[in-house]
Amino acid sequence: MLLDIIKTKGFKLILLFILITLSLGVLVGCDDNWWENLPDNSFESKCVTTDDGFKYYVDDDIGLCIIEVPDKEDVVIPEFIDDIPVKQLGYTEASIYLLRDHVIDATHVKRFTLQHPVTVHYISLLSVETMVFVDILNFFDETKDVIRRSNRIDGVHKDLSPNVELKKSTKQTIFEGTNLTVIEIPEYVTIIEAGVFDGLENVLIKTSYKSAPEGWEDGWNGTCSIEWGCDFS
Repeated sequence: MLLDIIKTKGFKLILLFILITLSLGVLVGCDDNWWENLPDNSFESKCVTTDDGFKYYVDDDIGLCIIEVPDKEDVVIPEFIDDIPVKQLGYTEASIYLLRDHVIDATHVKRFTLQHPVTVHYISLLSVETMVFVDILNFFDETKDVIRRSNRIDGVHKDLSPNVELKKSTKQTIFEGTNLTVIEIPEYVTIIEAGVFDGLENVLIKTSYKSAPEGWEDGWNGTCSIEWGCDFS
């Protein structure tokens, strides 16, 4: 009778459970709270927070994804954090248990600067008043009014209409393969630094302004021709 019980699958499973439990007890010194000593493999444990307030996660395929931005009204997205290129804003955590969207809460931000093209996955910029693009030419992909499209930023709140500032980068811009023929600059572009469009050739810049506003520095257009007073409605 006893031998028959020992041979059953259920008995073997119970015995295996007891052995595993005893083994864990030995490994953790028979601590009543042994589970607290187990390694933390949570998503949060894999994130890093920098001294200046950026929290990020490095995805094997995507690269560095920013999860949180500093609690400041003026936020500049760096090109590199801890010598790793910044690839994405926001992140979707995928596991066998769930899909969790990590949306960057940037509702406190008034001035938001992008220094390089970055995938905007999830970010809330409900209070932003000014968008700053450094080296805007790196944001162009086709002969579209990309400044108008970039003002919203794909994936960001679609009703935003903040002022836009275009800053010149200190980096060299490569124009090989650029197909730009027309650039449209709407009325909410309030500042353009000198030399922003240096290097472009055979490009027409259209703007709704009838003349250069106060915030547009001399030489902003480089050698590009300008068509003033355009209607973009």
